[in-house]
Amino acid sequence: MSTNSAFTAGALSGFIVRLITQPLDVLKIRFQLQVEPISKDFKDSYYKNIKQASKRIYLEEGIFGFWKGHVPAQYLSIVFGAVQFRTFEALYSKTGYSRTSTNNLLFGGVAGSTATLFCQPIDVLRTRLVSQGEYKKYKSLTNAILKMSAEEGVYGFFRGLVPTVLMIFPQTAIQFGIYHQLKSSLSSMRIQSNQNYVIRVYAEHLSNDSVNALVSGSVAGIVAKTVIYPLDLAKRRLQVQGFEDARQYFGKFHHSLRMVHSIRKTVLEEGISGLFKGLLPSSIKSGVVSSLTFFFYEKFSKMI
Repeated sequence: MSTNSAFTAGALSGFIVRLITQPLDVLKIRFQLQVEPISKDFKDSYYKNIKQASKRIYLEEGIFGFWKGHVPAQYLSIVFGAVQFRTFEALYSKTGYSRTSTNNLLFGGVAGSTATLFCQPIDVLRTRLVSQGEYKKYKSLTNAILKMSAEEGVYGFFRGLVPTVLMIFPQTAIQFGIYHQLKSSLSSMRIQSNQNYVIRVYAEHLSNDSVNALVSGSVAGIVAKTVIYPLDLAKRRLQVQGFEDARQYFGKFHHSLRMVHSIRKTVLEEGISGLFKGLLPSSIKSGVVSSLTFFFYEKFSKMI
């Protein structure tokens, strides 16, 4: 597949998947930024579980609250998908290496890291806009860019870059590695005539290209996100430093200076479980996003 085709297919898949999954991203980020326990038994917790948080966002911000920050999120998904898949295909094209499991891991990690460097400013803007509640410090994407430039300078757009890069290499490496390995295994699944009928039906479905891509992508996304989740949480909390006034109605604000400081402070104040706040909606989101991303990427690749 040509690198230009990979670029286009990656951008299109990123656009569609973001449109579908933005509400899950809003829930995940809100949970990650909350210092208080995410529990119905803790009265000071602004968000207590997925159902309560969804209801509260809807009542306070309306249905469009679930698509808050959608414009920069779309830019992020389109650019990330395009750069990631183009880089992945370009590495194979330029090196001439065969598509082995090891190379899928390595090239997947490099592709994700490259895309991250392009997307970090967009990701910071997206996080700021999503984390706003009824009080809005930023009225629009343009307003956010102007205010951040004036108040924080260029550095503000790269907050959380270290944990992002440390996170994205293993995440995309695992994601591409598991996806291609599992997809290959399911495609070559042999259906024995003497197998149980139910097993044969499942085998036939899993060997189908579309179902294969959805299942392999889902497993790859969930595993990859779970492995690197504490770094993802630290990244989000670093991205909203200097943003205290817009978070004042949500409870305590997590003040931190660096990645290590953020992780250490989270553990001291919230326990080890604090590093995995929002893991459930994040895992659901990652499984859905990864599944649909590879599915649509494969579809658009064939169309192109």
